[in-house]
Amino acid sequence: FADKAGWAYQAIQDRLTKIRERTEVIYTLDTLEYLARGGRIGRVKALAGALLNLKPVIRVDTDGKYSTVTTGRTLGKSTKAITDHLAEKYVNTPLWVTVLHGRFAEKAEALAEEFKEKLNIAKLEVMRISPVLGVHTGPGIVGAAAVPMELMEDLG
Repeated sequence: FADKAGWAYQAIQDRLTKIRERTEVIYTLDTLEYLARGGRIGRVKALAGALLNLKPVIRVDTDGKYSTVTTGRTLGKSTKAITDHLAEKYVNTPLWVTVLHGRFAEKAEALAEEFKEKLNIAKLEVMRISPVLGVHTGPGIVGAAAVPMELMEDLG
């Protein structure tokens, strides 16, 4: 969109950098099995997570590195932690949020409703993740990508 609007190459690069720096990608999983299969965590950690019924809340930083925000015992508690994290990070900032899921359409819709109540939503989408992402996380993923609307609204 920006190139068709006549933006200079450097302006596009600068905007993309700002979007990357201010976008939050955060999700939870129903199992750690797929992270272990992909080598992102050890087998012992995955087994302990299964035995204790742990549902980690994971964020992806601007360099693409994963870090655990918190860990819940149910998907409901973990999705609430996602909402709390975004509310704390963005306070009252108008957001464009995309809720992502694998096989949890109902959980994704519930998370979207929670976002409407607790966040300043300017645009909200719910979509299923691609199989390429699902290979790493498994189908039991639900989460969101959020970006301040001010960075997106003039892009068409």
